[in-house]
Amino acid sequence: MKTSLSEIPAESKTLDLNIFYTSPVVCYLSTRASMANYLENISYDKFVWYSRPFEFKYQGKNGEIRTGIGGGEQTIEAFHNLGYTVYHGNTAGMFGIASMMRYETPDDNYIFFKTQKEAFEFVKKLISADVPISIQIMGDVHPDFHLITGYNETHVFIPPYKDLKTGKYIAPIFENPISFTEEPATSKELQVLTKEQFFNIWGSTYNFFTWFEKTHEKKTDEEMFEINKQDAIKAAENSIKFAKNPIMGSYTSDGDGAIYTMAASRYLKKHGYTELAEKYVEIAMAYKNKKSYSEIAKLYEEAAKLW
Repeated sequence: MKTSLSEIPAESKTLDLNIFYTSPVVCYLSTRASMANYLENISYDKFVWYSRPFEFKYQGKNGEIRTGIGGGEQTIEAFHNLGYTVYHGNTAGMFGIASMMRYETPDDNYIFFKTQKEAFEFVKKLISADVPISIQIMGDVHPDFHLITGYNETHVFIPPYKDLKTGKYIAPIFENPISFTEEPATSKELQVLTKEQFFNIWGSTYNFFTWFEKTHEKKTDEEMFEINKQDAIKAAENSIKFAKNPIMGSYTSDGDGAIYTMAASRYLKKHGYTELAEKYVEIAMAYKNKKSYSEIAKLYEEAAKLW
């Protein structure tokens, strides 16, 4: 790391984060977009634009057939294109899933801690240096992504995506979910946990946490436009190829595909590409409504011709 960390962290520190709220199924995207907003002062939709939201390819993730737009790994792509390197820490001595390890290696991007106390001291040093942290906590089926926004001598501050004391998503944030067609709103609302409460919940995932450090120049808007254009053309080719392959059956990234594509559509519309944006609204709705490979492929092919 290039970031200079103090030997002793501040006694208390709270980062002034604007926290994006979306549906619970994309907690990884809400979390990482909030971090990027703090570090780069960029919108949710621009963060998604930098994530290459038109990549449609074979993922082969977690032992299952997965094609289409990626999920959490796309957030790593976005930070890389914004000029950041990803780092992870935990107390399990465990690396990430190999297919999701974009721009990282076990040797260079992981740090293991002997105890939870040691890991949290390092987290405090990062926050003291104005580095936001994402963590994992145990959800109903799999780990959820969350944020640590601050701490003091006795408490830890967490956005209320989920009430960590009960494990339930907090109303009214998810009682009336943000419209699928609109950029998510932000809030500065926090929930306060005692350190004991936080340590008990965090420990269930071996104290996993992630942070990002600025290490290189970010890609320009012009470069990202060209990258996304090439991804869009390739998406048309890949979706047709997968549609003709009976082994594939169906894509498995319908939720990710809908959310990433709709955000990219909003970005395009904001920059004057109205016809192209409307076509990607159609694609987003096709994902949302779980349309067939063939229908998705036809829409991608139509979109590719509009670039």
